Amino acid sequence: MQRSGEPVAPSEIASAAHLRALLDLARLLPGDGELSSVLDAVARILSEAIGFGTVVINLFREEHGDYEVRTVFGNERTRAALLGDVTTAASWEPMLDPRFLRSGAFFVPAGALAWDPAVRSYTPEPRDSEGDLWQPDESLWQPEDALFAPLDGADGRHYGIISVDEPRDGIRPGDARLEVLSAIAAHAAQTIENAGRVRELRSALRRHRAVLDSSLDGVIAIDAQGRVLEFNPAAEAIFGFSAADALGCELAELIVVPEDRDAHRRGIISGFQEGRWNMLGRRVEMIGLRADGSRLPVELTLTLVQDAGEHGPVVYGFVRDISERRQGEEQLAYLAYHDPLTSLPNRVLVEQQLDVALARARRCSTAVALMFVDLDDFKEVNDRLGHATGDQLLTGVAARLRGVLRDSDVLARQGGDEFLVLLTDLAEDPVAAAEMVGAKLLGALRDPFVVGDSEVRTGASVGVSLYPADAADTEALLRHADAAMYRAKGDGGGRLAFHRADRGLTNRRTSVSAQLRQAMTHGELELHYQPIWRLGPRQGIEGVEALLRWRHPERGLLRPGAFMNLADQSAVSDDVIDWVLAESCRQASAWQARGLSPRLSLNMSHHQLLADAFAERFTAQVDDFSLDPSRFLIELTESAWTVDAEETLAVVSQLRTAGATFAIDDFGAGYSSLSRLRDLAFDVIKIDRELISGVPGERTADAVIAAIIGLAGACGAQIIAEGVETDEQLDFLACHGIELVQGYLFGQPGSAQETTELLVRRLLDTDPAV
Repeated sequence: MQRSGEPVAPSEIASAAHLRALLDLARLLPGDGELSSVLDAVARILSEAIGFGTVVINLFREEHGDYEVRTVFGNERTRAALLGDVTTAASWEPMLDPRFLRSGAFFVPAGALAWDPAVRSYTPEPRDSEGDLWQPDESLWQPEDALFAPLDGADGRHYGIISVDEPRDGIRPGDARLEVLSAIAAHAAQTIENAGRVRELRSALRRHRAVLDSSLDGVIAIDAQGRVLEFNPAAEAIFGFSAADALGCELAELIVVPEDRDAHRRGIISGFQEGRWNMLGRRVEMIGLRADGSRLPVELTLTLVQDAGEHGPVVYGFVRDISERRQGEEQLAYLAYHDPLTSLPNRVLVEQQLDVALARARRCSTAVALMFVDLDDFKEVNDRLGHATGDQLLTGVAARLRGVLRDSDVLARQGGDEFLVLLTDLAEDPVAAAEMVGAKLLGALRDPFVVGDSEVRTGASVGVSLYPADAADTEALLRHADAAMYRAKGDGGGRLAFHRADRGLTNRRTSVSAQLRQAMTHGELELHYQPIWRLGPRQGIEGVEALLRWRHPERGLLRPGAFMNLADQSAVSDDVIDWVLAESCRQASAWQARGLSPRLSLNMSHHQLLADAFAERFTAQVDDFSLDPSRFLIELTESAWTVDAEETLAVVSQLRTAGATFAIDDFGAGYSSLSRLRDLAFDVIKIDRELISGVPGERTADAVIAAIIGLAGACGAQIIAEGVETDEQLDFLACHGIELVQGYLFGQPGSAQETTELLVRRLLDTDPAV
């Protein structure tokens, strides 16, 4: 070691020095500095107290079972050599032998041990004050002397080892100095231990604060007087008070509604003073008060902290704003009993109301009327103009029907285009009352509906069932009203019909299924054909569109809108599809045998296209009659392409692979996005008749037609204009380059025989350019 002067007599260390060291260590106890700064301070204090120039602190790493040099004080060369060095616990065992233990410290004289070469160490070169090497003396500190003191906490935990070197007086330590070293080491261990605990506590407090500050639930703490001790940011957001304004205030006056404040204060007294807490550990829903005076539903959970320091017991409340949840629950409850489109009661609610009305009617000997209202030709509107337009029409219908009813009458939406009307407390002549209301309902629908830029007309068929005349319970009334409505529709629609007990058909869907099967057996179904004409010098028929008709024995010739919407909801739909495919192929084969092969267009709804194995059934029929699939054009409305689009496109792909071609029917009347056209595999665009009706003369219609022509050109598709009824329309279309048209200008759709005669005269002998 480097001597600092002549040896000093072992008066040891002045008592003032080590007392000052203990005071300095005591000042470190409450500190919360980083561990490195605490260790540096301990090393400095120890160096000054016992007069050693070098102090090395080796911290024990319990997780690794070794020691790491964390602090080197006094000697820069030693610092450079040892700082960060790691040694095993086993390498220290020889030096900490009880033989070297004196007065609580370990002194290992030079030569007492053979040093482990694996352990790095630093040995200063001893020199006298003139710089010459000096000779060893038994009372003087030797370069290879070693002095250690363990850093052991009060609870026995081992924190490390303090090693000191280079005593400033150059004298080996006596017992008094060793006792001071041991005492200071014990206090240093306590300081290190305390610093760790303070850091852990402050870290826990920071985590606690971070949790409180980031919690989505409001956290509010109150003392025994009900004063606010904690008010986190979520509580600020929920109640609108800042923490600065809330802290110290009585919670009752802050967020508790006036009518609950007395109960709140009684609960605080009962809990803090009597130990009776009724709400601890429970989730309680209650009403809170915001800063602006508004109220809100909250969910509250309480927990009690008994030892909260200077505040004594503290209650923490965890508050959650459940306004959205309440709204969601109310919305779900509303939707369970109401139609989301029209906001009318649904069938579930009207059945409950009907049960109540029947019970009251039994007690009061009054009558009840149930009216089943079904819109006429709604499916045609839906398919032609799209579902969005159909929904707007339904909301308009609901508003008009509601407008002609009494407040006590119930209007409900059964589903689809069906409505229910419940008339209660009919004391006198319920038939007359139902007829009067039915007339109002039908009259409300006479004027057209303006939907977007279009005028849409619809009527209704109304069926009536009465209690007690027709039925005595809810289910029977509904069934009889449904059957009466179907009879009204069967009589041509737009009228009211009462239940007739002698009618055998009580379920209209079953009726349609049975009658359609009978119609196919008796040959009542027919295909009529509307020609598609090519304009120009060689004007003639390019193809024909097959149109399904039902020659009903009582109702006359019916179009698909009068029965297919109901048929599609029953098993008979598949039979009708097979009949149409077979009949159209049979007729195409007959024409082919006569040298006539017009392109044949078939209208298909998305329901029919997605029927089981439709593509296989189509190709089987075409193959059975030895026909060319490319002569068939399958027409799908815009809505049919977009409903169940993925499944629809898969079937279209199968049919195109087989050779069939496709058209977008009624283009311009639907609601599909133009951007989706690039995803659709179509060959023909058929312009909707509503657009054609506006040309020439309507600037918007003229512009839309021009745009569709450009769009078709970009897509490489043909255009067919349908619904042509005037020469002016025909001239307009011809001037714009449209070559294919169809409409009543060229005549009504005809039977197979009439169409065959027309084809013989006017069929073009060229294939359609598809």
